[in-house]
Amino acid sequence: MAYAKYPIGPAIFGFQINSTAIKNIGATDVPSHAIVGIAPASSSSEDNMNKLLSWVGSSDTVDCLLSGGGQCDRQHDTLVPVESQRGGLTGGLLTERNWQVVHANLELDQLFGAETEDVNETASPDVWNRVEELLKAKVEPTTFGNFPALNPPPSPTPRPQYTCPPPQLASLEHEVSSATAASITLTPALNTIVRPGDVIQIALTVTGGNPVEGALFGIDGRFVRIDGVGPFSFSSLLPKNRLGKVTITADTFGPGPENYAADTSLVVTPSAALTSLSVTPNSLLLEQVSEQLPLQVLQGFLLTD
Repeated sequence: MAYAKYPIGPAIFGFQINSTAIKNIGATDVPSHAIVGIAPASSSSEDNMNKLLSWVGSSDTVDCLLSGGGQCDRQHDTLVPVESQRGGLTGGLLTERNWQVVHANLELDQLFGAETEDVNETASPDVWNRVEELLKAKVEPTTFGNFPALNPPPSPTPRPQYTCPPPQLASLEHEVSSATAASITLTPALNTIVRPGDVIQIALTVTGGNPVEGALFGIDGRFVRIDGVGPFSFSSLLPKNRLGKVTITADTFGPGPENYAADTSLVVTPSAALTSLSVTPNSLLLEQVSEQLPLQVLQGFLLTD
């Protein structure tokens, strides 16, 4: 938001370690047990967040930002540091296991054009099983404790909340109301038929509107940034084993007051005729909430010279 020159809301300022909101969090009288998530060595969600950091010009990574002290030692669940998840509890009052889960499955499919296969904490069977165990367990001091009141350090001094002065707001409203309408064209056209292994030419043209400083493209998990005033174009090679729908997104960036977005898609179809289709297993029996089981689809094609 700050990079896009938008004001930052009070909730973001409240995340500062010694903010007024944090200082007002007192001890809890409810018997508690902390389940701590630790990020896997690699995940698509963390990769996507690192791409966003690079997009705004930062050389930092999620690992180094959240681990603290520049250690980059994976002491986090992709969004929350381990120390914060513990909340001051120790020993048997914690469940801290390597369950290969992320805090949230950050797909960003509208930005990068691909879904991830990460398992987030609230969808993990391991976490659900542990929650069930704790709900059924006796409230013993060896398993349940009380989160202590937070005592954040007095320094550094929290940054004061940003407020946009009325003259600036009025100026911004005038700029938006007087902005020239823009025509946005993203090619290839929607649902263009292509083949595995094809080289796709992607182009974005913005006519009219306010100037932009670059464009961000997402195509099938790839992230492409092009700086400049446009028009923007690049080529992308489709994998030889790729079939189905491929989403392409484009977003411009710059000082505004407006930026522009468009999306399109490709339909990758095989050049050979489909002769057979099989799915295994033939049936599934799901016993738990959010349980995941592998499903394999095999396609047969008639290849001709």
